[in-house]
Amino acid sequence: MSRGWYGSSTLLWGGTIRQIADKFTAAGLGGVELWTEQFRFSGFRINAVKEVLGDAGLGLTLHAPSWDLNICSLNEGLREQSLAEIERSVALAADLGAEDVTIHPGRITVNERWTEWHLEKMQQSLDRLERVAIREGIPLSVEMMEDRDGELVTGPETMNRLVRHRSPFVTVTVDTAHVPFSRSPFIEMNALCRVGKLHVSDATANRFHVPLGKGKIDVKPAIRAAAERKIIRVIEGFDYLGESGMLEENMEYLKKNGLFGMEEIMHEIPGDE
Repeated sequence: MSRGWYGSSTLLWGGTIRQIADKFTAAGLGGVELWTEQFRFSGFRINAVKEVLGDAGLGLTLHAPSWDLNICSLNEGLREQSLAEIERSVALAADLGAEDVTIHPGRITVNERWTEWHLEKMQQSLDRLERVAIREGIPLSVEMMEDRDGELVTGPETMNRLVRHRSPFVTVTVDTAHVPFSRSPFIEMNALCRVGKLHVSDATANRFHVPLGKGKIDVKPAIRAAAERKIIRVIEGFDYLGESGMLEENMEYLKKNGLFGMEEIMHEIPGDE
């Protein structure tokens, strides 16, 4: 088992929590990033998740809801509902004993003329969520988003502006598939003031989160750097059928390129005395 490697539960979207745990354990993963939506769509229960993952010895992080939400929306009602959904996820993470909660930043509602207004609302929303995180004892990890229309936080400069002054209860998740082809996930990581997690998948010109080696992104330097810094790496992907083909493709790539089990290798190399 490689403690530093987790898998996103969306790799087996239609699976039960036991099926997910069994597949991830067989693959040698050390934990699960569990998407909150699966509690609703797949009927997951808190006690069952804790029991199954505990028996399997798997770590747990939680991914808060992000679909249809916007924590800096121009619409106040939508903004409040989005914040309430994330607050419930932080409470859920506390009940589960999760290590942290991944959240998505907000988006621009109309156009770039509203950027500063949205950033101000984003700061206010993060202020509120940070207080909840501290109260519940569950860190938040704000995910860097892809560079496309409407997304607000797509580069280190904007992210650093949002999180630099915050407590240790707020970190950043870098997603390799969200980094434009003209930039490097490794350089992106190094430009951020704090990184708590690395989401790992590939991307093509037409699709995000394809299996590693099937797209255009060189993920290897970022993975090695994350391993050296003992940052959790989460294999990303979405399999609507709840099968494990995408997981298996990713594992094959990681092992073929010597990127799996790196902590154990580093631990075995004696240092100079």
